[in-house]
Amino acid sequence: MTTKKNHWHRLLALISMALVVLGLGLFNPKATDTAYASSTKTTTVKIGVDYGSLAYLQIIAKEKGYFTANGINAKLTNYASGVDILNGIVLGQVQIGAGYDYAATTRLATKSNLRIVSKLATDTDTTHWFTVASSIKKVSQLKGKTIGVLKGTSEEYLWAKELASAGLTTKDVTIKQFSSKAETITALQQGSVDGIIGEQEYKKQISAISDVHTLNNQGDIDQNELAMVFSNSTFAKNHPKVLQAYLKALTQANNYIKTHKNEAAKISANYLNLKTADGKAAMAGYKYDVSFSQADYKHLQTIANWTYKNKVITSPVTINKYLNLSALRNLDSGAVTYSK
Repeated sequence: MTTKKNHWHRLLALISMALVVLGLGLFNPKATDTAYASSTKTTTVKIGVDYGSLAYLQIIAKEKGYFTANGINAKLTNYASGVDILNGIVLGQVQIGAGYDYAATTRLATKSNLRIVSKLATDTDTTHWFTVASSIKKVSQLKGKTIGVLKGTSEEYLWAKELASAGLTTKDVTIKQFSSKAETITALQQGSVDGIIGEQEYKKQISAISDVHTLNNQGDIDQNELAMVFSNSTFAKNHPKVLQAYLKALTQANNYIKTHKNEAAKISANYLNLKTADGKAAMAGYKYDVSFSQADYKHLQTIANWTYKNKVITSPVTINKYLNLSALRNLDSGAVTYSK
């Protein structure tokens, strides 16, 4: 009889201990993430990143374990630029990635399977600047000159806005297209183009070129760029929980960047083989924000209208047809302030 009592006492003690442990897990956010990862089937997600601003949140989310904590086995694939990431999503090479506004609208014009699931970042006024030969002192002097442009990217739009500030159009210059930033920098150095757009990631290389200077930055033409998170339509439809977990990991990474700027810069720089100081300077040029607002929608639609009007695309694009914000809403309803 005594033995049976002891058996029940031990059993009750074990049950009580289990309830305490469970309670700790429920009320400890970090423990909840771990429990989610261990109790949920891990899903492999192929993610496209570039070698700069579009990669930082993804790198932090991977290196700090936020993807893993949310049940995602993240496989990062590097691309030369955002437009290449978008092409990679369309072709099925990756399932999720980020790209800039202009490149996005040109891809959506083909009735693409791309879907916008969130904003990723807004650049600051000085993120991009117009670097030109020292003989060019004002925008109007670009007439008849040769401009180096990264093909299919927002550089096409930014240069058009820069020229328009002096009453010029792209017909007043010769546009020479390149497939990588390294090529455009080399062209400026060799003198085969008279101007290119500079970025924080390449500041050191551009500054080393003699006989060039900064003419303007994009703040002078009142034009910020937006980076958006994209998925293909099938993945967004079939894996809403995974997409939500992905956005949660990005949000956690953003919180880490805000409170650990130096450490975040070092992690990102190491991954991208940059100097920490260069990574920090580049990261400082962007405001990361996993959200989507009415202003974001208006910004995208304005660019879409411009690309159609200027015959960059042959058919008009209605942005709201390509929005899939359900995962973001389910993660944080306050993060979505757009309404159709």
